[in-house]
Amino acid sequence: MEYQYTKYVKNGNALPKKVYVIRKDDVDAFLLCDAFVRKILKEVSMMNTIKSTIYTEAIFSDDEHHRYLLKKTWDEKKPACTVITMYPHLDGVLSLDLTTVLILNQLANSEQYGAVYLVNLFSNIKTPMSIKHLKDKEPYNEHTDIHLMKAISESNTVILAYGAYAKRPVVVERVEQVMEMLKPHKKKIKKLINPATNEIMHPLNPKARQKWTLK
Repeated sequence: MEYQYTKYVKNGNALPKKVYVIRKDDVDAFLLCDAFVRKILKEVSMMNTIKSTIYTEAIFSDDEHHRYLLKKTWDEKKPACTVITMYPHLDGVLSLDLTTVLILNQLANSEQYGAVYLVNLFSNIKTPMSIKHLKDKEPYNEHTDIHLMKAISESNTVILAYGAYAKRPVVVERVEQVMEMLKPHKKKIKKLINPATNEIMHPLNPKARQKWTLK
């Protein structure tokens, strides 16, 4: 292996005028290194960077015991969709529960929608899930319905996705109440269907992890 001086000037001062060059088998290693760097920089310049923003709007009661509405927008040029489930689990602004993530993935991947309103039969966010629906725990109030109807009026599609839990006697009354409110918008209504039972299922159902069946 030999060492020798050489002159290599690039753009006048980009590189020193005198550098050590390692020569092996008559190959200029310095020039090879420079060519490699040029190649990498060219490949980087050809890469495509995609930036995306999801805007969040969440409406809570003053005491933050209720979350009335959660809206996620990723494309303002496309229509919105409302999804009705049972309860809100987290605030939905910085902390996303699995239900919210699954809904976002399904709607974004469909490429039909640019926003989703997430509303619930019950808006109580503080009470433990097992007793959220009990009337003495104020499971919902008039503002729950106001924001539910606001979401529906601003959406092209409304998906019922509250699942089999809604069949429980203590929940049926609330389901019937909401369905009555939805009558003027029946053309918008679709159900997230379990293909095995042909009944409404929740997004957490394993059968909902594939492409949704809506009827």
